[in-house]
Amino acid sequence: MNDGLVDVKHEYNLRVEGPPTITVADSLAIPVGDTLQLQLTHKNFENEDNLKFQTDGLPKSIQIDDSTGIINWTSTVKDVGLFEYTASIQNENESAEKGLKLFVYQYPELNLEAPTEAYVGLTYIYDVQAFDMFGEYVEKNGGEIRLQSETMSDIKFDSNTHTIRWSPTEDHLGEHEFTVEVLDQFGLTTSVTQYVSVFMSPCELCKSAKRERKTVKQVLTPVFKKDTPDKVVGNASSVQSTVVDSINVSPVDSIAVPQDSLLIPIDTLSAPIDTTFINQDTLSVPVDTVNVELDSIITPIDSLKVDSLMVPILPDSTIIDTTTE
Repeated sequence: MNDGLVDVKHEYNLRVEGPPTITVADSLAIPVGDTLQLQLTHKNFENEDNLKFQTDGLPKSIQIDDSTGIINWTSTVKDVGLFEYTASIQNENESAEKGLKLFVYQYPELNLEAPTEAYVGLTYIYDVQAFDMFGEYVEKNGGEIRLQSETMSDIKFDSNTHTIRWSPTEDHLGEHEFTVEVLDQFGLTTSVTQYVSVFMSPCELCKSAKRERKTVKQVLTPVFKKDTPDKVVGNASSVQSTVVDSINVSPVDSIAVPQDSLLIPIDTLSAPIDTTFINQDTLSVPVDTVNVELDSIITPIDSLKVDSLMVPILPDSTIIDTTTE
């Protein structure tokens, strides 16, 4: 102030305030299962009495205290995603509004049942089940699968079959490891390290350049027809005489009888007894030198009635050779 003679200075403090605003952070992110504790803060309200708080665009499960602006909420897997919502505060004369973001997230899921063994000459296959928070295949919903390994060359991910494939050679025998990184559309990453032991497969043992071929000798035990003995030796004490009624047997000397030509016409047998039993194996024919099939001798019989005919007994030195040529 100046009156023409003296200058007088006086300082005043003047606070200039803008319109009412909401001061809460623009974006918040919480994982599934975590609890959100939030209060809508503000400034520049001349009258802070009777303020009313509201939100629009949040999940329906979120409830806000409209008189205090406090949110206390636990997220679930049903609430995953990015929510863009609007928060507002107002009284009778003033109001404030702000656009905010809430991100409820869950890291990508990856199955851990990877094979721990691989074999030379066989394709190693790991069936990858990698899903994002929305239950979709990561690589089909804007995500990506990456592989890292220092020792497993040519290991690849096939997006068509959702499998990791690798063809080990003999140079890979031993222990290996590889890392699978699963990235979703938001950049959230799940990383898992798998361990694999490589062995020589049985089908490759004979092909290996480091191994000599082996010769295996197979010894087959001869199989004989149990009903065909090499030789049958008989003596007088072991041969029984058989009494047959009404049978006339003519002695045969030094005769070789073909097997297929000895037939007995059954209709020509005549016996006074209704039931006649002939033991074929015990029927003995005196021969000097005869090579015959033991079980094949059938001697023609005349239909004469002879009582108490005794078949001669073979001598002690008789040997019947039934060896089949």
